[in-house]
Amino acid sequence: MKFFDKKIPIIILLILIAIVAIYFFTKEDNYQPITNDELYVNQNIVPNDTEPENIIIHIVGEVNKPGIVAIPSGSRISDAIAEAGGITELADISKVNLAYILR
Repeated sequence: MKFFDKKIPIIILLILIAIVAIYFFTKEDNYQPITNDELYVNQNIVPNDTEPENIIIHIVGEVNKPGIVAIPSGSRISDAIAEAGGITELADISKVNLAYILR
């Protein structure tokens, strides 16, 4: 029995190595890289180098005409507010960056 007692850990180790080797040599590579174009299509994102002519935004809050407005790409928040009829008397825009460029 002592012969088998010494060999069992070695046999178990060899079996484990064989299982791992079989796994790695027989697995198929299903990896298919995604191109940038596919990312933009799948996520509805427009690349920076091809910005649209107009962007559509939904503006709400203390503006005179809340809703959806279309403004030229590269416009600022102040342009969107102007397109929505300006701010109401209740508006507090002290913490709004009116110079922020919309994308």
